[in-house]
Amino acid sequence: MQQKRPRVAIPARLNSNSMDARVIIAAKAFHSIVSLVESQDLQPVIIDDPATDMAQFDGLVLPGGGDIDPERYGQSQSPQVYDVNPNQDALDFNVASSALTQEIPILGICRGMQILNSLFGGTLHQDLQPTKTTHRIMSADVAEWSWHRVALRSGSPLALASGTKTPNIASAHHQGIDRLGHGLILEGTAPDGLPEAFSTTNGLIWAVQWHPEAEGTEPLVQMAPFHLFADRVKSEHEGADSCARPEGLQPAIA
Repeated sequence: MQQKRPRVAIPARLNSNSMDARVIIAAKAFHSIVSLVESQDLQPVIIDDPATDMAQFDGLVLPGGGDIDPERYGQSQSPQVYDVNPNQDALDFNVASSALTQEIPILGICRGMQILNSLFGGTLHQDLQPTKTTHRIMSADVAEWSWHRVALRSGSPLALASGTKTPNIASAHHQGIDRLGHGLILEGTAPDGLPEAFSTTNGLIWAVQWHPEAEGTEPLVQMAPFHLFADRVKSEHEGADSCARPEGLQPAIA
C-alpha cells in the first residue's frame, strides 16, 4: 500500500479582495506557496477555521499577508498599520498556537515569521524607518518586489540548503522584528541589521522575513526553507525521532 503524503495545513488568506497592491502580491504569493509545498511530496490542506484541530496535520505553513493587530504584541496601533483583519489574526494565531502545542513543524513566511515572533514574546516595528536597505513595496498601486541580500548565520542549515551565505531575496514588508522572541535563534540579517530569519533549538520551526516563493528567486534559495521544513515534517511523520524527540517550545503569549 502506498504511504500517504504528510498533510500540511496552510491557513487561507481572508483579505484577497483588497485593491491594495501590497495585499494583491501576498494573495498571488499564497498560491505559489501551496505549489511549492506540494512539490516537496507533501499534501497541502487550506484551512479557514481557527478552531481547526492541528493534531490531524503533520506540519503548518504560515504565509504572508496584511499587518498583525499590534495588541497581539502589546502595543497600540499606529497610523502606518494597514489591512488588519481580526478574522485573519484569529485564524493564524490560533492554528499556530495549536501547532506549537502539538509540536509539529512550522514554516513562517513574512507575516508568518512575525506571528511566530509575537507568540514567543517578541515585538515588531510597526513601520520601518528608511535605511539603505529597501524592504517594502514602495507604492500601494504597483505590486513589485524589492530585492536585497541577507547575511545567513555561518554553518546554518538554511545557508547550506541555499548554497550561499548571502542569498538575494524578494522583500515586501513595511514592518519587521524589533525584539526577537524568547528562545528563538537568529539565522539571518539584512544589511541594515533587521532580523530576516530565525529557527528554534528543537528544529521544529523555521521562519524567513522574505518571500522565497517570489518569481525570480534563485532555485536553491527558493527551495531552501521548504526543503528544511519538508525534511522535518517527513522525519516526524515517519517517526524517525520518536525515541529521542526534543521538548517542544511553548508560546510566550496567547
